[in-house]
Amino acid sequence: MENDNQNNNKINSLPEYKIRTMEGDLDKLKKGTDLPPEELPIAMPTEITLINPIEVDEKPTEVTEKPIVPHPQHEVKMEAPAPKTKPTRTPLPEIEDFIAPIAPEEEKTKEARIKELKKELKTEKIEKSDTKTNKKTLWLIILGIILLVLALLGFFYWQGHKTEPNQTPPPITNNEPQIPDSLIAVDETKFLKINNNISLLILLQDESKIEPIKTFRRIVPTKFSAITGKEEILTLNDLIAELNISVNPFILSEFKNDYTLVLYGQEENEKRLGLIIATRDNNIQTQSKSWEQTMVNDLYNLFLGKQPQIFTNNNFAESNYNGVVIRFINFPNPDLSIDYATPDNLFIVSTSKESIRAIIDRIK
Repeated sequence: MENDNQNNNKINSLPEYKIRTMEGDLDKLKKGTDLPPEELPIAMPTEITLINPIEVDEKPTEVTEKPIVPHPQHEVKMEAPAPKTKPTRTPLPEIEDFIAPIAPEEEKTKEARIKELKKELKTEKIEKSDTKTNKKTLWLIILGIILLVLALLGFFYWQGHKTEPNQTPPPITNNEPQIPDSLIAVDETKFLKINNNISLLILLQDESKIEPIKTFRRIVPTKFSAITGKEEILTLNDLIAELNISVNPFILSEFKNDYTLVLYGQEENEKRLGLIIATRDNNIQTQSKSWEQTMVNDLYNLFLGKQPQIFTNNNFAESNYNGVVIRFINFPNPDLSIDYATPDNLFIVSTSKESIRAIIDRIK
C-alpha cells in the first residue's frame, strides 16, 4: 500500500498536462493572420487511449472537438492513385545490337566504297549490253548481206530462164550427144546410128557413094546405151570393134580416147576412109615401125569393101610431105595404099596417098 500511495503522490506532483487544441489557431485564422508552416493544424485523434493507464482519482479534462477548417492558401490536394498497368516485357535484343558500332569515318568510307562498286557494276553491265548489241548488229548485217546476195542470184537466175509469152520454143533436136571437137578441119559432120541389124562398115559404104569430091565429112558413130537410156558416141575401143580392125597392144596403150573418123571424096564414087587419133607420146613413130609387119592385115577393112592385092613382103617405104614423115606401102592398084604419119601427137592412117596429104593439110 505504501508503494501505491507513493506512486499517486508522484503523479499528482507532475505539472498540469496541457492538451493543445485548435482554439488558438482558429482565433488566428479569424483575425486573418497566416499560420507558419510548422504551425499548420494537425488533425489529432479525438480520444487518447493510454496503454496501461494509471488510475487517477481526478477525472481528465473534457476536450471539445471542433471541425478542422483548412486554410485556403494551404489547401492540400490529394492526387488520385495511378491506374495499375500491366508490366511490359522488354523485347529481345536484335542482331544489330550485338554488332559493335562503326566509327563515323569508317562508315563513310564503307558507303563510298559501296557507291564505287555499284558504279563499276553499272559500267560493266553497260559494257556487256553494248557488246551484246554490237554482236547482234554485226550478225544482222551479215544476215542482210547473205539475203541480198541470194536475192540477186535468184533475180539473175530468173532473168536467164524466163520466157516471153509470145516467144517461140526452141527447135526440137534429135537428142544427139555432145561431140568433142574435130582434130582436123572438116566440111560436114554426120551422126551414124548403129543398131543390131546394120554394122558400121555397111553404113560407111553407103555414105561413100554420096560423098562430094575433095571434101571431108566427119562421121560420128553412135549406139543406144542400155545404161544411160540414150544414144552414146562410140569410144575408141568400140570403134575398133565395129570396124573389125586390130591395133598393136603397145600402140593402143599410147592412144587417147579422142579420135576423128572422116570420109574423103577423092574421085567420083571413090571415097577414102581416114582415122586421126590423139596420142600420149610424140615418139610413137618409132614404136609404130614394129607394127608394120601386121599392119596391112590388121587394117584391111578400112578399104570399105575394096580387095586390093597384097604383097607378101610388106615392106613400108618413107616419104616427106610439108615436113611430115609419111610411112606407106603401095598395092598393085594405083589408088590404094596404107599410109600413116605421126605429126604433133597425132596418129593418122588413110587408104591412099592423096587422102593422107589432104588430112595433113587440114591439121589445125
